[in-house]
Amino acid sequence: MDERAHPCHANGCEWGDAHPELPFCKAHFNTLPEPHRKKLWATRPKGRCGACVAGPDADGVSEEWRGLYHLGVAILLMSDFGGCGAPPTYQDEEGFCWACGVDDALKNEAVAKKVIVKFGIRTP
Repeated sequence: MDERAHPCHANGCEWGDAHPELPFCKAHFNTLPEPHRKKLWATRPKGRCGACVAGPDADGVSEEWRGLYHLGVAILLMSDFGGCGAPPTYQDEEGFCWACGVDDALKNEAVAKKVIVKFGIRTP
């Protein structure tokens, strides 16, 4: 991967061809349902990837975008690996999963399962 390239934030992906304002490479971005892709693009922080910034540098990254990002990661985990697979002990009190990096992990996994079925996304 080119060190200057923007990495894909899907778990296990090593492609460095993600658009600078999107968290996923083209293949992973296109795995997401079209309505999800459109919302992720429409609410993106302009000029940078919202997944690459955190804390005080996260100005301009909306809660809506962050929610779409974490749901996107959960959907991609389901489509690539069948889910996160981490035991509940990997989740902190606020629901963040330290194995897969998803906020509200249980909720996002449940929604991801519904999205997978609704849009016929392939899983292993």
